[in-house]
Amino acid sequence: MALNFRDDDDPAAYLAERGYDFRLILHSEEVAKSWGVKGTPGLFLADQSGRVVFSRGAIPKAAYHADPTENYDKLKHYQKAARQAPYWAAKLRIAIDQLLQ
Repeated sequence: MALNFRDDDDPAAYLAERGYDFRLILHSEEVAKSWGVKGTPGLFLADQSGRVVFSRGAIPKAAYHADPTENYDKLKHYQKAARQAPYWAAKLRIAIDQLLQ
């Protein structure tokens, strides 16, 4: 599912342009708040009972590898997220594997 909150753009167009087939939930500020999403992208994995077994937000900042880019702090949010995405993917893969055991 994709939650749209704090965004003035057209989220349906964004998803369609990129070929994503997420179920889009518009005006989801309350959902984001209840799940503890403070920024984007939020990334969660829930088991069949709906229990969250992985949350990107639960990864401590200290767990991330230092970024060697000298201007890292000047990057836009989405650029920083793109650099962290492989780490999230690895942690998510571990959570998926644990669910499948």
